[in-house]
Amino acid sequence: AREHYRSDKHTLSIFASYFSHATIPKYGIVQMVELDGDQEVKGQNRFNIRRAQELFPASLSLYTDHDDISALQKWCSSLEDLFLVCHFKYWPDVARELGRYKEQLNRLRGPARVVFDVYSLLSASGSALEDSETTSSFASDLLHLQVIPRSASWLLKKIRTYVKDIVLGCEEEWDWSRCISILKGHTQGVSHCVFSPDGTLLASCSHDNTCRLWRVDTGKCEATLRGHRDIIAYCAFSKDGSLLASCSNDMSCLVWDVSTRDLKFRVPRHKGYVNHCVFSPRGDLLVTCADQACTLWDVETGKRKYSFFHYGRVSSCDFSPDGSLLVASSLDSSCCLLWDPYTKQKVGTMEGHENIVYYSTFSPNGKQIASCSRDYCCRLWNLSQYADRTKVECALTLEGHTASVSFCAFSPIQSILATSSDDHTCRIWSTETGDCIHVLSGHKLEVLRCTFSGDGTLPLTLLATASADNSSRIWNPSEGKCVAVFDKHTSAVNNCMFSPDGTKLVSCSEDSTCRLWDVTNVCSVPEREREHSSSATSFAFSSRRDLLATCSSKHSKVHIWQLPEGKLKSTLEGHTEGINSCTFSPDGAWLATCSKDKSCRLWDTSTWECILCHLDEKIPLGELECIFSPCGSMLAFYVTSGAKPRYFNDWCIVRLARGMDGVQVQSASLVKGHIHHVTYCAFSPCPSSTLVATTSNDYSCRVWDSRTGKIKGLLEGHSKEVTFCAFSQDGQLLATCSNDGTCRLWDMTSERTVILEGHSERVTSCVFCEENQIVTSSLDKTCRIWDISSGECRDTLKGHTNAVTFCSYSPQRSLLASSSEDGTCRLWDLKTRECKATLKCHAGIVSRCLFSPDGSFLALKCEDRTCRLWDLASHL
Repeated sequence: AREHYRSDKHTLSIFASYFSHATIPKYGIVQMVELDGDQEVKGQNRFNIRRAQELFPASLSLYTDHDDISALQKWCSSLEDLFLVCHFKYWPDVARELGRYKEQLNRLRGPARVVFDVYSLLSASGSALEDSETTSSFASDLLHLQVIPRSASWLLKKIRTYVKDIVLGCEEEWDWSRCISILKGHTQGVSHCVFSPDGTLLASCSHDNTCRLWRVDTGKCEATLRGHRDIIAYCAFSKDGSLLASCSNDMSCLVWDVSTRDLKFRVPRHKGYVNHCVFSPRGDLLVTCADQACTLWDVETGKRKYSFFHYGRVSSCDFSPDGSLLVASSLDSSCCLLWDPYTKQKVGTMEGHENIVYYSTFSPNGKQIASCSRDYCCRLWNLSQYADRTKVECALTLEGHTASVSFCAFSPIQSILATSSDDHTCRIWSTETGDCIHVLSGHKLEVLRCTFSGDGTLPLTLLATASADNSSRIWNPSEGKCVAVFDKHTSAVNNCMFSPDGTKLVSCSEDSTCRLWDVTNVCSVPEREREHSSSATSFAFSSRRDLLATCSSKHSKVHIWQLPEGKLKSTLEGHTEGINSCTFSPDGAWLATCSKDKSCRLWDTSTWECILCHLDEKIPLGELECIFSPCGSMLAFYVTSGAKPRYFNDWCIVRLARGMDGVQVQSASLVKGHIHHVTYCAFSPCPSSTLVATTSNDYSCRVWDSRTGKIKGLLEGHSKEVTFCAFSQDGQLLATCSNDGTCRLWDMTSERTVILEGHSERVTSCVFCEENQIVTSSLDKTCRIWDISSGECRDTLKGHTNAVTFCSYSPQRSLLASSSEDGTCRLWDLKTRECKATLKCHAGIVSRCLFSPDGSFLALKCEDRTCRLWDLASHL
């Protein structure tokens, strides 16, 4: 092999420079170069990647021929750098080469396995990747094909940095959203698009004089509606979705029956272009805007009912939420007019703008109107402040834009308003104070539209913007941050709109296409643990007050959050290293924390002062978990990782005593007995009981007397590691979960044992529920409900698409929560067995879920380094 490489030392040195930091095993390339002693050209012509890539097959062959899996494992782990620096164009070539050694590479594990899987995915991506002309276009294709597994977090971190700095050159977070469908069929620019109320259909209108109906789930064109003879400017569904109206520059408006795709009626010819149309909330009226008039039409008969005249060409109109008022703005006037569509009377005039008004709209509660103008400002009009119903006074003037404000939109649930402008920005304003909360910068040309998602049923309200720079963006309006960029259009994006359920976004463009984007992975609640720099390793609810404590293994502070606001109440400092565990005492008076600094601290929750810092040689050193006994007078510790091997088998009980001088440690006992790693520990919840149970990888569970530390019972029967245990509320039963796919119920008063068999993979957790039931979760993607007495499976809860990691029960709501590696947590009604809600996190894995004591909140531990808090009142 060395002779083979000597033929081109120059390229070999370039290749080796990328691996100089890695630990290359016996047959490593770097060692070969060092033996040759030629490092003088290192760094010259660094990006001769094509030649470097040609050396890859020989190197791979060298490892596989020796059949040294250990060496191959280390070498493939170092491919992380090759993955980053090699031109994206050659990744499929490398993947095909790896495919020749699939049998050997299939034996890899860990990061090396992830690298191989990534290459395999690249190979399977086909010609779409190979046909990319440039690095940038390849990276863009890679984005939308989602070939990088989210589980490869270590790899994603570097790829994000590399692509952001070298390829994309933008400041936004990596965009994991993707284009679901490209809706092709129009032959000219698409001027507007809108979802049907049920979200199953999408309507688009175009400069090609047609309107098209598309199936959202398949992206196929269901019908092409022809009848107009000029550009169609706008289209709108009726409230029940049975009708579609389209208005055109041919001075007509057509109303279509959506079910039959037939023309229901044609509105008589107007005196000018029809710019806008809208159905009333009650569904009985259609309003069209043309020339200087807003004309009302009877939806059933198609006959004209009345016309309201403006001072100039009408640009837009909008109904109030209850349909009792109609507001219209004009392209030739600086005022907006307010009418009653049923009494046919003008009821208000809104004057104050210094130039033409592009758009006006009602707030969701109907108490405010927002109007945006060429005078660079947006005005808010408060309808509750005008009594004479003749002149509406301006309540707030929103100033800050440096160019025309073209559009505005109210948030459906928050007191905020978004405005889009020709100054390339979108601004978010408080509708109560008029203050500018955020300036959303990022678009390179005019922002043409802005729209909010959802009606309050989603975990997070998002904001989307459409721009003349060929892109649309999604923003978190609470933080003012861009969370996704969709830049696959080749011409200006005229409009964008969220689906009714908020999971999709449609964008229409002058490039004659519409695109459907999946935005489920950015529909998540705001992070409640923004100050932690690593994973939320533990969290705990207080039973006495509305508090949540979170801690991180890479952070030395404990954060206390006030509920329901989710605001940071206090930060507890004192530990010098990362904190692995935190737990409140049953009465909520104390908070215990365990740290890598080999100490356990006890905090007074009334003052948040540290009242005890305990270092004891009997407590095993390492990453500890701690739990309180039901009476709060004892703490149990067990090691999860980071300790010497002998400590993994032991656990410790610390007994606390209240005295005149505060809290003191009465005694500490190191408990021995397990012959393998202790995996979990649980106290009996019965106040009169002194039992505590520990599970272990030695296939057993042991029950101890917490006062003496002596063993009370050895529970054996599982054929694999026992990873979890839980007592029933009365302390009479103990459930143990094992990797053997079973859960066992042990009677603490007798020798009776019930085996719960049915899961096809290991059981991850269990929880006792009402009505003599217990629920188990498993890696087989299901939860099962069992009868405690008979051990029979009553029902199987299906819905997750990946392993279920944990389950938790709220007796107040009779709800079961199940967290999963599919990035969701599902809420189940145990009475009806129905899934009541699916809480989505973009992290990829939700490892734990926990109800607050009163059942009003649910906390999730996610893979994206956050603890996420959900207010269940808004999701059920």
